[in-house]
Amino acid sequence: GFYMGVHPVTQAQYQTVTGTNPSHWKGDTLPVESVSWEDAVAFCGAVKAKTGVEVRLPTEAEWEYAARGGTATPFYWGTELNGTQANCNGNNPYGMAKGPYLRKTTPVGSYADKAPEKHPWGLCDVHGNVLDWRADWYDAGFYGRSPAVEPECRYCEQKYRILRGGSWFNYPWCCPAACRFHAAPDDRSSIIGFRVSVALD
Repeated sequence: GFYMGVHPVTQAQYQTVTGTNPSHWKGDTLPVESVSWEDAVAFCGAVKAKTGVEVRLPTEAEWEYAARGGTATPFYWGTELNGTQANCNGNNPYGMAKGPYLRKTTPVGSYADKAPEKHPWGLCDVHGNVLDWRADWYDAGFYGRSPAVEPECRYCEQKYRILRGGSWFNYPWCCPAACRFHAAPDDRSSIIGFRVSVALD
């Protein structure tokens, strides 16, 4: 069991813990972005040093399980996305007419009431806004040979880390719960942020 952050780590939270804010767009309630996987892991370590609470990046499987919230559709609200239900590039919609493209991040939780329904478990920004770093290494064929329970890719070529959820820049077809991205651990981009999780034990 685990808890997962309701939304991506905000700039205010990141600034409080690290004393820095690398984000391209500035705002306390905007998600921190332009952070590498290494930065995200360092943030988790700093939280533990300050509070004694061990936070970490969710695994890829944990993230998808939580993002889906018990649903089996591409998005927790159903099968359509065009930028009105989540912050993404609505110019190439998923299952419906074109929608907005804001070309920047939005405050976390901005779309909680805009999606057709709220996330079943109270999460927000699992689709769009910023991509989320995951704990795992990337291996294209991992799920073809992984254990069925609590899979985590720890041993592979160890070149890229996983990103999930899509971002403000991505088309809607890059935002479904099952869509996978990868990047080098030191990659920093204004489309990349992260959220944290805490083990129940």
